[in-house]
Amino acid sequence: TGMDQPVVSLAFNAQGDFLAAGGAKRLVKLWDLKTGRIRHTFGSHSQKASGVKFFYNTPGLVTCSLDHTIKQWDVLNGKNVKTLQSISAVTTMEMTYEDAMVISGHSDGHVRIWSLSGAELLNDLDYLHHEQTQVTAVVLSNDANKLMTYGRDNSITIVDLRTYQVLHKLTHSDLSNGFAHNK
Repeated sequence: TGMDQPVVSLAFNAQGDFLAAGGAKRLVKLWDLKTGRIRHTFGSHSQKASGVKFFYNTPGLVTCSLDHTIKQWDVLNGKNVKTLQSISAVTTMEMTYEDAMVISGHSDGHVRIWSLSGAELLNDLDYLHHEQTQVTAVVLSNDANKLMTYGRDNSITIVDLRTYQVLHKLTHSDLSNGFAHNK
């Protein structure tokens, strides 16, 4: 059995034995690559599952959705461990390597930084992209000190995560993004 919906996000776990796929019809499926079978289907998002990321150090999975939520899952038992509620659709996300924080991009142009252990919003970076301009990508540098974001305002912003200062703002008419989530 496979995905009966368009896949919009994919992730391998660090060991390479699990694959997660997020779908346009709210579901996230977890495959055990040793057996080739679906181990769990996570279906508690009410809109498109726009992102999936595995924890680096523990058997956990984080998903995000246009339903304004970020959910943490235990991949061994398939249970929802916690849910973070946002005020806007979550279009993309990244996790820090120590599994402590989730960085999410949103339909309202904001980038939000969340504590997973405290289940709370730590910072709301509302100045990286034009208001109401969807953020479509967030990427951490290898040392996790810098964050690169891309928005539908055709700009790339690089931020120092230690100070939250914008280091670079790159714009050009040749920068365009064909990736779109419906609100």
